[in-house]
Amino acid sequence: MIKENRQLSKYLDIISLFLPDYNTQLTGREMGRRLGINHQTALNKINFLVDKNIITFERKGANKEYMLNFNNYSTKILLVMAENSVAVNALFDTEINVIVPELIDSCEIMILFGSFSSGTQDENSDIDIICAGKCNKEMVGKIRRKNPREINVQYITRRGLEKSLKDRNALAMEILRNHKIFGDVSKVVDIFWTWYSGKR
Repeated sequence: MIKENRQLSKYLDIISLFLPDYNTQLTGREMGRRLGINHQTALNKINFLVDKNIITFERKGANKEYMLNFNNYSTKILLVMAENSVAVNALFDTEINVIVPELIDSCEIMILFGSFSSGTQDENSDIDIICAGKCNKEMVGKIRRKNPREINVQYITRRGLEKSLKDRNALAMEILRNHKIFGDVSKVVDIFWTWYSGKR
């Protein structure tokens, strides 16, 4: 089982392509293009995940379009791993690497969105953050005030996040498409998973 989990971890780059939209459908060529790998290498990874029932596919004309298999609990676990992986990559940004460890001690869940999440920030960009679940607002305020860059923080409960998605709130939709999650990642993936499941 441990060996199989290690094998699956090698395929997180494929899973990460579905993070902006858990319900997206992609061809093998499109996945290869986005990852910067050749078509055959992409297909080898895809076929492994199909064999493990992590992803499935539909035939559309001459093409296969691949999607996440929501009937397999392992898919959700891999989504948590992929969300953690892209969050770790975000920490290579020096500013984020300083701010996240400070804030996460005061927030159960922290969701980075906006330009710092997409990697399109410049010297004038603000840092946009959602603090979800339990949060020490006083400590968050102190961290914001001492930081030279403007940090915009919005607070929401997990139930509030669920409702915002159900209501298709504009900010909630933006967070679905562009996010990095820190803290209790699995709770956010559960919320996203439930919302996307209802759209199938």
